[in-house]
Amino acid sequence: MWLAGPDPAGLPRALDMLLAAQARTFLYTADVVTAVESFPGHRGTVNGILKYSVSALRQYLYDVIN
Repeated sequence: MWLAGPDPAGLPRALDMLLAAQARTFLYTADVVTAVESFPGHRGTVNGILKYSVSALRQYLYDVIN
């Protein structure tokens, strides 16, 4: 897509791809911060649960939607 050259119609698509790439990282960071603030004594456990279960759930929902 990037090698195709300048395409004015492709700008919204490129911005959409940029937003989609950053949204997952932002949401994961927000999840971790909220969980660590809620359970300060169990930071490792909370991060482990979020890393595996939430990521798997998001991937499943993405597969179902698309």
